[in-house]
Amino acid sequence: MQHRRLRFLAPLVAVVLAALSASAQERFTVPDFITLPRVSQVAVSPDLTKLAWTCSVRDLKDDKNHRQIHLAYLVSGSDLTPCVLTREPGDSWEPIWVPGGEGLAFTSTRGGKAELWLNRFDGADPERLVESPISSALFSPDGTRIAFLAPPTKDPKRPGYGKDPEIRTTLEDPTRWPQLWLHERATGKRRQLTDGSAYIYDFDWHPDGKRLAFTFDPNGSEGVTEDHALGLIELDGTVRVLGEGPVKHIGPRFSPDGKRLAYYRDRSEPFDVYLTTKDIWVLDLGGERAPQNLTREWPGTASGRLASLADGSLHWSPDGAYLWFVGAERSNLNVYRVRADGGSAVEPITRVDGEIGGLSFGPALKLMAFSWTDFARPGDLFVAPAAPAAAGFTPVQITRVRDEVVKYGLRLPERRVWKSGDGTEVEGFLFLPRGFEKGKPVPVLFDAHGGPASRWGNSYSYRYMWHVLADHGFGSLLVNPRGSTGYGEKFQQGNFQGFGLGDFEDVMAGVDDLIGAGITAEDRIGMTGYSYGGYLTNAAISRTSRFKAAVSIAGGFNFVSAMAQNNPILPRAYYRPLESAEAMQRLFDHSPVARLNRITTPTLIIHGKEDTAVHPMQAIEMFQCLQMLGVPSKLILYPGEAHGINRPSHHRHYLEESIRWFQQYLPGWREAGGVELAAPPPKGESGAAGDSVHTGTASRRP
Repeated sequence: MQHRRLRFLAPLVAVVLAALSASAQERFTVPDFITLPRVSQVAVSPDLTKLAWTCSVRDLKDDKNHRQIHLAYLVSGSDLTPCVLTREPGDSWEPIWVPGGEGLAFTSTRGGKAELWLNRFDGADPERLVESPISSALFSPDGTRIAFLAPPTKDPKRPGYGKDPEIRTTLEDPTRWPQLWLHERATGKRRQLTDGSAYIYDFDWHPDGKRLAFTFDPNGSEGVTEDHALGLIELDGTVRVLGEGPVKHIGPRFSPDGKRLAYYRDRSEPFDVYLTTKDIWVLDLGGERAPQNLTREWPGTASGRLASLADGSLHWSPDGAYLWFVGAERSNLNVYRVRADGGSAVEPITRVDGEIGGLSFGPALKLMAFSWTDFARPGDLFVAPAAPAAAGFTPVQITRVRDEVVKYGLRLPERRVWKSGDGTEVEGFLFLPRGFEKGKPVPVLFDAHGGPASRWGNSYSYRYMWHVLADHGFGSLLVNPRGSTGYGEKFQQGNFQGFGLGDFEDVMAGVDDLIGAGITAEDRIGMTGYSYGGYLTNAAISRTSRFKAAVSIAGGFNFVSAMAQNNPILPRAYYRPLESAEAMQRLFDHSPVARLNRITTPTLIIHGKEDTAVHPMQAIEMFQCLQMLGVPSKLILYPGEAHGINRPSHHRHYLEESIRWFQQYLPGWREAGGVELAAPPPKGESGAAGDSVHTGTASRRP
């Protein structure tokens, strides 16, 4: 009898112990998630004694994003304890070591606008180097000149002021196009190097300090063509074009001897879709060899800054034999190198499970510093010898950001692989709620990434709240459907001129996979996504009623109207749709608006009011249509926000509104260990974003 009683009590004891264990771990709330520090923009000093970086913090109390420069000493015997180098007033970011060891330059708003400052490490206060709003500053090799980007000198009267009619030759504002400037340190004089007719993207100094390589849109337009040509510019303004569009060139880097130029370039034409795969090219400036593609046969994704990866810089070895870069293979980002003469395959330098970014090298590639993150751990800074993976990888940790989340017990997701309807293999990553028990279906949100040529990488996210959702009773499946990078060229081109088709089927195959495994059920699936993920969410609910709730963020709805509102993603991805009725019809057919009358899913629509990448009229148009159909829906527009909703109160608001929306329409989250969010504070109270949020009302289909 006693044994039977013990057998009866055993499950109860296990439940109690599990509950005690769960209660010992703190719940990961939206404020916890938002206020976690973030490290980026790493810079190793030329003498290998110091490491500088930018630390960003979102402050909910003053509702601002703060950035300051932090520093650690790498000298022998140092305990590597970081210190804060800059402090308020203002933000400071983009640390740059001045050639010759003069000190550390950085961009700061301490003087009221973004200017370049210098800390000499002599005990004196930092001094202002350039009294002008700047971005992307770069010292000449001898440190005597500073090149930087800034708006043009003249600021002509902009249309829309006064009572005069508006007469435009473009909808864009040329006075906002970045131009290349030159600052002479000896005299303090600065001059505009480019003539204002082009949109300038990035640049690099030649080792002789007499010219620069730069990328630019020769059409002077970011909103119509978004071409990225490549050129050389002399200090007198003379330009020699090296490579023209429509393929994009980005990230030029001179070889140490100045005889060659490396850069990223689009892999395919006409497959010229926004954020497409880049290859690494080397151009012989003397014309003795034809330009060489170094990564054409590599199945990974070279990272170029327009490839939606963590770090876009190319790094030459001191002897000019190799190019080092960060690249993607499936969900991981690692450091690689390739011979600059094309004489070898891509070689891995690191083999981490996670993502490496912010790569910075010491002189002669003796040391590399970088951030390292994975799905469950925020990025921390590390230093390690710059040696191939075969030599061993022994990084030393500098910062301790990940220590701040230990108390929450954040867990890595489960990697899942399934077959889509046509046999295509698709990869995803499943975060499960705290209270998941095998055999008991839980609500799962299918999360679509932006891009489209991007991917969910193995990194901690500061924008997407999968760990917070797990503490509120929801699982999240991160899907990398066709069109994603890191899985080879064929896979990435799988949704070319076919947005919302094969990628939608890949998502639905993931739905069937989780339902078949008993992880979720038909009444417990939701969908969400940001940017292209918002579009794919809109496309999914226009093709199926299986999703019982949706949250669409910064997504497209009507490709025909969007083509004249957004950046050039649609003309690029659909390859000159204005040139034929057939192409225009395809553009409409792939829009969620084409199947508007099939939408029944309760949908929360979120958008920044100043978004130029995906115009807020896309959100307004979708909301108005859903309201007319009687579909339960709500619209939130955030003033002052562009494509990224970044103000801390706005970020908190849209995350919590998303949780409330899913808790309203999906069952099972309580049983999965979720807690209900408190009602939002009344409009105008401390911490509420209601003062600046425009909210539509939810209605129901009669």
